[in-house]
Amino acid sequence: MMHQRFIDLLEEWLYPKLTETAILVLLISSLLFFSYAAVLYTGGTYFGFLHLFYLPIVIAGFFFSIRGGLLVGFVSSILVGPLMPLVVVNHIMQPTYSWGTRSVFFLLIGALSGLGSSVFRAYLKELKKRYLTNSVTGLPNFLGLEAEFHNKVKNNVKNMSLIVIDLRNINEIEIAIGPLGIDQLLNMVANDLRKGLPADIILGHTQVSVFNLLVEDPTQTDDIVERCQRYLNSTYLVEHIPIFVEGFFGISRYPEDDDNFSGLFKKARMAINFGAKQAKILARYDINVVDHSGENVVLLTELNEAIENDKLDIHYQPKIDLKNGKVHGMEALARWTHPVKGEIEPGKFIPLTERTMLINPFTKWMLERTFKDMASWQREGMDLSLAVNFSLRNFHDHTIIEKVLELVERYKLDPKKIEIEVTESAFSMNMNEIIQTLKYLRENGLRISIDDFGTGQASQQYLFQLPIDGLKIDQIFVGELGHNSAAEAIVNNAISLGHQLGLEVIAEGIETQAQYDLLAKLGCDQGQGYLISAPIPFDELMLWLKSERRYAIS
Repeated sequence: MMHQRFIDLLEEWLYPKLTETAILVLLISSLLFFSYAAVLYTGGTYFGFLHLFYLPIVIAGFFFSIRGGLLVGFVSSILVGPLMPLVVVNHIMQPTYSWGTRSVFFLLIGALSGLGSSVFRAYLKELKKRYLTNSVTGLPNFLGLEAEFHNKVKNNVKNMSLIVIDLRNINEIEIAIGPLGIDQLLNMVANDLRKGLPADIILGHTQVSVFNLLVEDPTQTDDIVERCQRYLNSTYLVEHIPIFVEGFFGISRYPEDDDNFSGLFKKARMAINFGAKQAKILARYDINVVDHSGENVVLLTELNEAIENDKLDIHYQPKIDLKNGKVHGMEALARWTHPVKGEIEPGKFIPLTERTMLINPFTKWMLERTFKDMASWQREGMDLSLAVNFSLRNFHDHTIIEKVLELVERYKLDPKKIEIEVTESAFSMNMNEIIQTLKYLRENGLRISIDDFGTGQASQQYLFQLPIDGLKIDQIFVGELGHNSAAEAIVNNAISLGHQLGLEVIAEGIETQAQYDLLAKLGCDQGQGYLISAPIPFDELMLWLKSERRYAIS
């Protein structure tokens, strides 16, 4: 933005308005008169004040190009030409070669200053084009489209619509056809989108996969979207490869939705995301599309402070052996009581940490707290396992893995009682790196299990490769037991598959006795859920373990 502002200032300087032009003409005329008077008053051309004329000549060339420089150079040569004496007192006139040579120099300086100005203007124009246009399609980029928006506002355009078109799967397409192929495809899309556009509609290309239409007449919006959809629902042939392009559309309105271009763009993108969640190709921004981005930034800042100041809590949910009803271990779950907002659901703050690098300090904090608690219940003679959840991002930070082993050593824990739970969706990415890390943990005695089994990609594709010890059946299937035969079949198959692979199978989300009994009948090894106990703080857990007679400690 600073570069763009600098270019704008230069442009305003180089292309003066009418009033500024009049001031420049007056200035140049004044300098010519002053230079002429200085030469005449000091006694003629012999005394060297002729150099003053170069100033108005250069100014004229710079601001009015070659014609301006030549004109002022010619006027200057006339003013101090053959009629101007060499020495005024003695009325000695100039030799012809003297004023003739000077006239040539004046005209040459005027032409060169004008030429330099023209070259500089051309460079400035090209520089501005680079800043305001997309290098691939030549269409206005974000800054260019924003400038067009401001021009329309200055011209008293009262209503506008911004249509944002998000081309899906562009990254996958680029991998298939390469960077040159994707440039070719984007130019084809741009050419199709601009076909038949009314003169008042501006097409922009603000990101690799994002095109934009600035529509001056909002009543045209539906027709334009329909036309764009018709073009985009077609196949493009790139390098003899047929490519299908699909676009999602978001619409925001000026001034109803926002009065600046950045806000309109942001809200149109929000509309696209909102519509995509509902499987809608077209979505308009409205009051129901809520912007949580600012709130999330504040929440992440406060969460970071809570981690650093140890203001989070750990609750533990017991896991029992379904064969004998004995408590087998605990799953550690983070909880956050905000000093102003109260209880914040894990489903709100955990995903935020996973989308940032905050997940790594969060996991380190959780390991420190839970391993310390585990040492406490071991001192009480309770031989219980501990399950801690890991995110995909945790596997990219080797210090977390080293932290696990360091804490095991520090608190003298049995690594075989520590279980790292990894969500199944993590196994669809970076398989080799994750497998090596899991092997390293298992070599150091820790157990590994797949959390939320059945909801991701790893179900059978990678299962035989993974160094794991257990499967945890997702509660979405457990919750359907008793009234959904398909869910029962899925659970039964998961249990059978796990046992055939020599794995321990855990069911989460047990809420009824019927579910408990059926899981036990199907041979599930362990279970957890509200029927047994909700997640509870450490102090309450210790009391629960000592007082709860139904579930003896194994």
